[in-house]
Amino acid sequence: MDSKQIKGPACLRVIVYAPHFAEYSLRLAIGLAETCWVIVIVERDNLEQEVDGDLLKEAKSKTLWLLSFSSRSDAKKDRITIDKTIPFLTKIFRPHIVHFQEQGDPLTVKYLTACAGLKTVLTVHDPRPHSGNDDGFAKRVQLTLDYLRSHVSAIHVHGAYCERVMRENGSKVAICSTPHGVLFVPPERPQELGCAANLLFWGRMEAYKGLEVFLNSLNILRERGVSFQATIAGKGSELDRLSGALNKSDILVEPIFLPAERVRELLADSLFVVVPYLDATQSGVVASAFANGRTVIASNVGGLADAVEDETTGLLIPPGDPIALADAIERLLNDRETLMALSHNAKQRADGDLNWSRIAQTLVSFYRDVLIT
Repeated sequence: MDSKQIKGPACLRVIVYAPHFAEYSLRLAIGLAETCWVIVIVERDNLEQEVDGDLLKEAKSKTLWLLSFSSRSDAKKDRITIDKTIPFLTKIFRPHIVHFQEQGDPLTVKYLTACAGLKTVLTVHDPRPHSGNDDGFAKRVQLTLDYLRSHVSAIHVHGAYCERVMRENGSKVAICSTPHGVLFVPPERPQELGCAANLLFWGRMEAYKGLEVFLNSLNILRERGVSFQATIAGKGSELDRLSGALNKSDILVEPIFLPAERVRELLADSLFVVVPYLDATQSGVVASAFANGRTVIASNVGGLADAVEDETTGLLIPPGDPIALADAIERLLNDRETLMALSHNAKQRADGDLNWSRIAQTLVSFYRDVLIT
């Protein structure tokens, strides 16, 4: 990197460090780069899984530098390089802010420690662990998460619910709350709603997702004589536990990790997305649906109420209630006018509050007003 590149207008210099959440982090960095000098450091395997060529090209063109690294234990040479690069960047680039994405691993702790004396921000995606396997993992890394959260200058969360949970957990630092930005953004205008009664349930198939509630609601719809086609896409332990209920002619299961292109295809083929979570902090699934012009039926639980405005951008139902879910699904299948209005409003929200430029503006104001002045 030519040191002359970092000279320019009186704008902030920001490093975005992403051991996970690669697509999220690149979209955030692109938004920040509209008014800041930005360097992105992202985990390579996660980058290859989540980010397509167009987004990667845009990130490279709009940020000052995009550096990838491997977190694999056998990548010793790669680790030595990144170990040297981060201290080098803090001295040469002299960032005003180092913005970390939370990940409970020793590398993140190590690099946060290397930024001692700098202003640091931590995006906490899940202030409270999800039920199921996520809860067990969170308990194993809780000491690491506690360390990260207590050794940064400020916290970034998504929505009032997450901010409240952080305060209840004892966080004393400044907190910036923004919506969760759009993901899996289609390269062109989202495809118009079709006529087929396609329902989409996608993501990591863990206990908190409410897959069993969804399957029970489908049984109710069958009893009522309602026709539909449901797609259940993603990997996770719930597919094994509920395998007996999945072998139906009106259910298509894709038990795979979903690349970005496939997620966009599934969203384009759907009428709406079903999000019957049993517990939730925030949801990239909702933001992705909105980006693709699709409304959602979501549980009124946790941070989902911050993401979905009932009867405006989607429908909220009580968590764990298959009858209420079946009623909402049947309503949208039968009421095209409401479906179209909700879908339109969802896309409007994606283009407004969930736009990364707007989110970045909020963060830059927070950086300046709270951390730097």
